[in-house]
Amino acid sequence: MDPLARTVALVGALHPAARELALALEDDPEVERVLGLSRHEPPLLGPKFEFVQAGPGDPAFAEALAGVDTLVLFPLIDAADRNEEGRRARVLEGTRRSLEAAAGAATVVLWSSGVVYGAHPDNPVPIPETQPPRPNPEFPAAGILAESEQVALAAGESRDLTESERVALEATPGDGSPEGSGEPQGGAQVGRSVVVLRGAGVWAPAWGTFLARSLMAPAMVGVRGQDPPLQALAPADAVSALVLATSGRLQGVYNVAPDDWVGAKEAARAAGRRRLEVPQRVAQSTTERLWQAGMSAATAGELAFQTHPWVLDNARLRSAGWAPTCSSAEAFAEAGGQKPEGVLVGGVQIRRSDVFRGAAATLALAAAVAVARRQARAARSARPATRRPAPGRRPTSPM
Repeated sequence: MDPLARTVALVGALHPAARELALALEDDPEVERVLGLSRHEPPLLGPKFEFVQAGPGDPAFAEALAGVDTLVLFPLIDAADRNEEGRRARVLEGTRRSLEAAAGAATVVLWSSGVVYGAHPDNPVPIPETQPPRPNPEFPAAGILAESEQVALAAGESRDLTESERVALEATPGDGSPEGSGEPQGGAQVGRSVVVLRGAGVWAPAWGTFLARSLMAPAMVGVRGQDPPLQALAPADAVSALVLATSGRLQGVYNVAPDDWVGAKEAARAAGRRRLEVPQRVAQSTTERLWQAGMSAATAGELAFQTHPWVLDNARLRSAGWAPTCSSAEAFAEAGGQKPEGVLVGGVQIRRSDVFRGAAATLALAAAVAVARRQARAARSARPATRRPAPGRRPTSPM
């Protein structure tokens, strides 16, 4: 076996980024095999690709990951799962089991998201990697990703040697080993490169993110009087960052984002969508009720990401040799022109039926706003001289 040939394992092979990364690695002469691990088979990919039908905890899963050189993790979080603690435990356990099974991997890459910074009114614009994660409590998926990052980064202290590295060491007596024994000093453990990529918002329908779901609705919902900055990361740019990360030349946390951002109103125009602006309390309460009734996979916490800034600074990844090819406006236009595919899997996984439920939720929200306006006008005309006391309000969401 060529000691320079690498095996790259993709855990979460159904993720659109995993599929695109597998295709991109077909052109990398340093990659010999690409393993895709999932309990459900992805579409047929290139000749280097080998599918392993297994998930964390299955015997075949640990077998397949033993001896891989690079491990790429794509956490899949099911937005339709109402058992918050259960899905959190599944994702974190899956991350831990993957890292344990691929103990010899020289490079570990975790595809995460900028949502871990949280959407907050006091966020810097743009957000650098030095900003501590502050996931919004009302958006549990962000907290799960932040915890997955911690698990992955903690695994970067040491690792076992892969078979290809053992071959290389044994072929070079005396290199880093006592008396030319071919064994590394201190046993068979060396440092591991762990890379966390925090992607800006990917709005492409095929990626199935909560942001993409908003583009599939009749209108993009926003809070009246607010025009926060938004970013759109082109899928091709996300994949090129993943290719760079799998090369082993990166270490640590990197934001993956375009160079710019646009206001929410401009984003809607670029995507060819209407923007429906409603009062904060109407949007919040309606979204909560639809989610509680099971009519929508969208939680009230998602509204913050179209209300407060969370745009990312890409300077660190740019200095490592990566560069985006699309501006935010171009990526919004590209996403707006795409038709949603049948199965939407991404940073937040949704089912096919949620596509239609998302549209229904927006229509219901628009209807609720219209009814509220009519009722308010009727009340004012019926009692022009009286003023009702303001009703009790819930505490304002930190998002």
